[in-house]
Amino acid sequence: MSYRLAALMTFLVLFAFAYGVEAQVQQRDESSEIAFTFIVVVGSLLAGGYFLLLRHNHNLVSTFRVSTDDPDTRLLESEDISSITSDSITLISLGTRNHSGALTTLMDHLISGGMGGVYVSISAPSELVVQELTEKGISLDDVMFIDCVQKTYDSKQASAANTVYVENPSFLEEIVMQVSRTRSKVSSAQKFLVIDSLSSLLVHNTSESVGEFAQRMINNTRMAGDAGVFLVVDKKETQCIIQSVLPSCDGLVIWDQVRVRDPKDIVEASEPLHRYDPEAAIGTHQVAIGRSYLVLEEPGASKAMNLFFNLSRSRGYRNLCISRDSPKNIASEFDIEGVKLIWLTDTADGRDDTVASRPLDLSIIMDDFTRGHEDSLIILDGLQYIINEYDFKSVLKLVATLKDRMAQTNSILLIPVIASSLDPLQLGLLESELDII
Repeated sequence: MSYRLAALMTFLVLFAFAYGVEAQVQQRDESSEIAFTFIVVVGSLLAGGYFLLLRHNHNLVSTFRVSTDDPDTRLLESEDISSITSDSITLISLGTRNHSGALTTLMDHLISGGMGGVYVSISAPSELVVQELTEKGISLDDVMFIDCVQKTYDSKQASAANTVYVENPSFLEEIVMQVSRTRSKVSSAQKFLVIDSLSSLLVHNTSESVGEFAQRMINNTRMAGDAGVFLVVDKKETQCIIQSVLPSCDGLVIWDQVRVRDPKDIVEASEPLHRYDPEAAIGTHQVAIGRSYLVLEEPGASKAMNLFFNLSRSRGYRNLCISRDSPKNIASEFDIEGVKLIWLTDTADGRDDTVASRPLDLSIIMDDFTRGHEDSLIILDGLQYIINEYDFKSVLKLVATLKDRMAQTNSILLIPVIASSLDPLQLGLLESELDII
C-alpha cells in the first residue's frame, strides 16, 4: 500500500468518525457545528502528519530508470546520473549481467568530473577492476583501492600500487578503518567512495551487519562531504539491504537488465533433447548471443551438456565442447555431428582433440576457434578441475577474458559448475561475471 493511499484512507476514517459525532450532537446544543469543524480540522492535520511521516520513511529519493535496447550502447550516460554529485549518496540497483558495465560508466562519470576517491573492491580482485577500467581509458591516478577478496583465495603476498588489502570481507570494521585512512591519500578536492557490491558482503556477513556497515559508511561519507555510491545486485536475498540503505540515500539508480537487440538473437532451447536419458530433460531456457552463462548444476546432473547439444541444432553455430569427459564417452550419449570435441586432460599428448587444463592453453584454443567467425557455441565443462589444478585468480581472469571474447564475436559460452563444490566467495565472484542459468 502506498503512503498516499494510506493517508487518504486515514482521512476518510477520521471524516466518517467526525460525521458520526456531528450526527449525535446535532440536536443537543448550538456548538455542534463548531465541534464538527474542530474534529474535521484535527483529523485533516493528523492525516497530513501521517502522510509526511510515511513519505519520510519511504524516502522519496530521486529515481532514474536506466535501460537500453542495444547491449553495445552504454547504458548510463552522464545526464542520466547527474544526481551523483560531489556530496550526494546514491544507491545503484542492478542485475548481475550489468555489474561490469555499470562500474565502468560510473567510474568514468566520477573521474571525468574531476573527482578522485576510494574504491572498495568486493565483487572481484582490484587487479581485474584496474585492468578493465584502464583498458577503457579511465585514469586511476587519484583512486585508492581497498581489495577485500584477493587474500581470501590467494595466499601469496599481494602488492599493487594505490591498493590496500583487507584479510577477509567479513572484517567490516577493518574496511571502515581503511576507508578513513586511504581517503587522506586522495589529492582531489572533491572525493568519492564507491563500494562495488554490498551483495557480495552477504556471503560472509549477516544482513543486519551489512546493513549497519552500509549505514556507517553512508554517515561517514556524508560527514566528510564526499560523494558515496553503493552498488547492490537486485535479487531476493538483497531486498533487506536495499530497504535498509535506501532511506539514507539521496538518489536511486535502477540499472535495468540489458535487452538483446533483436528478438531473433534470442535462442530457445527446449525439448526434445539429444541426450538419450529422458530424465535429463531441462525444459526451456533462453540464451542470447554474445553472452556467457554459469550453469548451476546438481551433482550427477547434466543440465549444461543437454542445453549445449540442444542449442547446437537450433541455428548454424560452430560448436565446440571442451570437457573432462572423454570424446568417446560423450559420443556414446549425444549426437555429436557438427560438434568439435576436445578432452580436458593433463595427459594431453599434443593431439588436436586434447588440451591441458592450463588457463592460457584454454584461452588460446577458444580464441583460435572464434577468430574470424561469429555465432560460435562453446561449453567449458570442468571448471572445478581447473580450479583445483591452478589458483582461482587465474581461473577468474580466464572467465573474464572468455566473456569479453564471446561479446566481441556474438558467441555463446556455457560454463557448468556444481555450486556446492566451490567456496561461497568463489561462487559469488563467478556469478558477478556471468549470467546465471
